[in-house]
Amino acid sequence: MVAREGYRRLDSTHQKRIKAMVTFGDPITRFQNLQQGLGSLPIVPHDIGCNMANDAADPLCISIAEVQKLLGSTTSKSFTLTNILGPWLQIPSLSTSVQETVSLLKLVAKFLPQLKQALPTFLHDAASFQTAARLLLWPSHFFYGNNGQADKAAKWVLAQPAIVTALKGNAIEPENTTRVRREDAIDILQKIESHDPHHPIHWSLLKKWLIVTVYCLLQVFISMTSTSYTSIAYLIQTDLGGSTQVVTLGQSLWIAGNAVGPVILGPLSDIGGRKWVYVGATLLYAIFNIGSAKALNLPMLFIFQFLCGATGSVALCNVAGTVADLFGSMDGAALPMALFVATSAYGPSIGAPVGEALAENENLSWSWLFWINVIIGVGFAACLAFVPETLPHVVISRAEREISNNDNHAHGTSRLKPIKEFRFVVTMALRILFTEPMITALGIYNGYNYGLFFLFLTGLYPVYTVNNGLTPFQTSLTYLNVLPGVTFIFLYAPIQTYFFKRDRIRHGMARPEARFLVLLYVIWLFPASLFWFAFTSSGNVSFWCPLVAGAVATFVDPLLYLCLLNYITDAYPNVAGSAIAAFLVPSFLGAAAFAHIGIIMFANLSTQWAFAILAFTSLPLVGLIYIVYFFGPKLRASSKLARKF
Repeated sequence: MVAREGYRRLDSTHQKRIKAMVTFGDPITRFQNLQQGLGSLPIVPHDIGCNMANDAADPLCISIAEVQKLLGSTTSKSFTLTNILGPWLQIPSLSTSVQETVSLLKLVAKFLPQLKQALPTFLHDAASFQTAARLLLWPSHFFYGNNGQADKAAKWVLAQPAIVTALKGNAIEPENTTRVRREDAIDILQKIESHDPHHPIHWSLLKKWLIVTVYCLLQVFISMTSTSYTSIAYLIQTDLGGSTQVVTLGQSLWIAGNAVGPVILGPLSDIGGRKWVYVGATLLYAIFNIGSAKALNLPMLFIFQFLCGATGSVALCNVAGTVADLFGSMDGAALPMALFVATSAYGPSIGAPVGEALAENENLSWSWLFWINVIIGVGFAACLAFVPETLPHVVISRAEREISNNDNHAHGTSRLKPIKEFRFVVTMALRILFTEPMITALGIYNGYNYGLFFLFLTGLYPVYTVNNGLTPFQTSLTYLNVLPGVTFIFLYAPIQTYFFKRDRIRHGMARPEARFLVLLYVIWLFPASLFWFAFTSSGNVSFWCPLVAGAVATFVDPLLYLCLLNYITDAYPNVAGSAIAAFLVPSFLGAAAFAHIGIIMFANLSTQWAFAILAFTSLPLVGLIYIVYFFGPKLRASSKLARKF
């Protein structure tokens, strides 16, 4: 229950000491100075249960008949405290004074009423040889009968100074180590505390910002493909054939890959560390772009586009996790997260004109878009190999092993291996998606929002090229109106930080819901800006009017994304990568679907009606923000993984 190795390697004297300690606790600190002989507890749970009766009588090892008789009459002559305690008082090196004896008597006396209240649980334990699960608790904290609390109580035992000291002095040999269970991996991640002096949150501000900036630049590079592909789509159609809807599959499958990739990459980075997940995924992204560049037909192109999207998603999900590693729920966390959100919009806005410039260059074919990705991708992978690891449990355990001469017990990190935790890596993001209602709701919500954003971008060409007479390249430049909007987020971040600080002082804790304080008012600009864009998109007014409306929309949309990411990383700090991965799955699936819906919509509706529909359907986005803000604490309270306050 507490540990599986080491106990059988102790000599008999120390075994007896441990038996006494786990049964009666240490009320007068008799074992506080125990420095040797303790490996860990026990090799088999019931080894220190009823099988130890030859050494000392165990109060939990009396027969069921005796228990029932005892509960019927606590004055039964067949059961006396002296009979139970007698053998313990004879254990070598454990002779007791009168005061100690009284303490032990009181401990046993406390146990009896607890046992009476939880007889069914006790009988079940006894029948399934789980008696020792209750023994491995300090008697003053039995938790007996509180279903689901035994694990928590057992971990509390191991956290006691005497146990910690003894474990550090008696490391378990590798051959006696057993594989940690998936639940243990979650527990280990949940143990990480930001106040640990080795936590990366305490690194210098310059170092943290340099790391975040490098990863955000990676995101700009990778996310450019989401829009640059649309600029060369007609060239691909000319060369490889297919309808507009079919060729658009190259873009939608790339986005779908963004949804699938985080399911593996997010949990993998939560276990094995962020750094090498970045390096490996970026290198694979470059390699798969070779396949896209050399595609002989559309199916080959689509397959490699999907693989590029899956590996490239490392920049879309892990960067937010890295920001959480370095800044946590600090007051200043909003600004680096704002940079992450801004760069997630910079890429698509720059990608369109870059792709259009390449398409209009007669000396370059469409494949050069992917060859450029190969060249830059390999360079990025090489540079990322020199960026330090940021995952807290890896950083902390490395520091502790250096200090304690390779102590393998620091947060259990030496036992968290990606291969051994394959089940965690494969299932964690999906588990969060389907068992955390908050993540599921926010993911569907953001998928709808992200899909609307892609529909908006799809509609720019008919608005500016058809209605306003701009050239395709000039229209691609209108994508740059995203830049002022997302850049304005940096002006918003200090305002949000101010209200976040004030809320923390008022409530005495950093509530994740406080990230929505300003958004409660600003969110109304999103449907308003879409209505504005719809009624000025016909070409009857200057194209600058819808351009400004688009800038407002592209400020509020990334702002919403920023607040959602801040909320998730605050609420799920120790599994941030997995939580964000689960959150992004419906987000990118929605965007992939809307990429095709947009083609149908703008082919059959006027731009005014198409954008008016977007504006009307964006109204539900406003309502959910209020639901999360006012009911978020109750939803988090029911979560097994969310941070409790």
